[in-house]
Amino acid sequence: MIEVTSTRICKGRESKEKRYYISSKEWLPEEAALATRSHWSIENHLQGCMDVIFCEDAHQANALHAAENLAIDFFRN
Repeated sequence: MIEVTSTRICKGRESKEKRYYISSKEWLPEEAALATRSHWSIENHLQGCMDVIFCEDAHQANALHAAENLAIDFFRN
């Protein structure tokens, strides 16, 4: 079990957040920190890619089943 505590200061306000990861590997603290940072780096890079390719931010499909219907239609083509 890995616990990561993050501290963020934004507009003079400090917030703390704890995230937990489960792993079957025994990690040294430095290795665990690198692995969790790498995970978020990949996630952040993919988000920008997904928005450009799928125009996710431009869709106003947030009511009822609109998002699911758009996803189904995209994968049929």
